[in-house]
Amino acid sequence: MKRIVHYTALISCILLLNSCGVPQADYDTLKEENKKLKQEILKLKKTLNDSDPEDQKKTKSYKKALSKMQEKYDATNSVTWYSDKSSIKVNTKNYIQIYVGKKDKGKTWLGLSINYFTKKDWLLIQRIEIDVDGKTFEIEEEIKGELKKKEESGGKREWIDRIVKQLEIPMLKAIASGKTVKIKFFGKDDVKEMTVTTTEKRSMQNVLKAFYELREL
Repeated sequence: MKRIVHYTALISCILLLNSCGVPQADYDTLKEENKKLKQEILKLKKTLNDSDPEDQKKTKSYKKALSKMQEKYDATNSVTWYSDKSSIKVNTKNYIQIYVGKKDKGKTWLGLSINYFTKKDWLLIQRIEIDVDGKTFEIEEEIKGELKKKEESGGKREWIDRIVKQLEIPMLKAIASGKTVKIKFFGKDDVKEMTVTTTEKRSMQNVLKAFYELREL
């Protein structure tokens, strides 16, 4: 702001000299300086406008959302992956979690991962039901092979990990804010159930916030 006042004062001086009658060459020089000063003032005003309270608020919201994320860059595919810092990092537990993928200067999407692990017999999951406070959502294979299975860590792991469709986002929001959320794994001959923890729901809330912030970039 002080710089703008200073430039304005210089312009006033140039106009005053012009009114007093100065040589044409000096006047032309001063006129050119006057033009440059006006351009500088416009740049300064734009800088001040760009840092208005609304922009500062958006920046603060973005930084807060991303501060809860763990970032991992995939140089091969030019994708940055964002997951909540509290997300489960091992495959030997039952869990549900979501994450964000963002292509360099490209689209942003959500991913959903649901994991089932046991040291007993294969469940051979056919479909998954998620009960949120009495409302049921179903998850099935959209393409053959989406429900995967693998022997590891002395047990049997079955899971699904796929990109979230727009119409599935309300389901994720419901899970994240639900009071009692249970997941049922329907196998070939048996059904197993797990309860979504408070930590998992909070994690999903954090990822959803980060997703909407990243999508604006």
